Amino acid sequence: MVTGAFVNRKQLEAEIQQAIGKLSPDADQVFYRFEDDSTGEPSIFFRIVLSDEAIQKEKHLAATNRIMMLLLEEIEPADNWGLHAYFNFRSRAEQEQRFDPKWT
Repeated sequence: MVTGAFVNRKQLEAEIQQAIGKLSPDADQVFYRFEDDSTGEPSIFFRIVLSDEAIQKEKHLAATNRIMMLLLEEIEPADNWGLHAYFNFRSRAEQEQRFDPKWT
């Protein structure tokens, strides 16, 4: 749930989709949800499935940093929307092995 005082949901989702379009080739899929974090603050939780190339040991850190920075710079969740941003990453293989409804 996102408070209407902070967010025009359609505009925010349009910005998110535009940013997600720039994550290739590092991210295969990006899921997100809005809810309060453990401190009760409005937040956006990103769940990102990394491409096979991005999970290679020498590229993993650079890929995850690029993804986080791009999403933060494009969307500016804290400054523009009053949202804390959280990021979780999985490989394609891990995503296929573990079913978690929050990741779909």
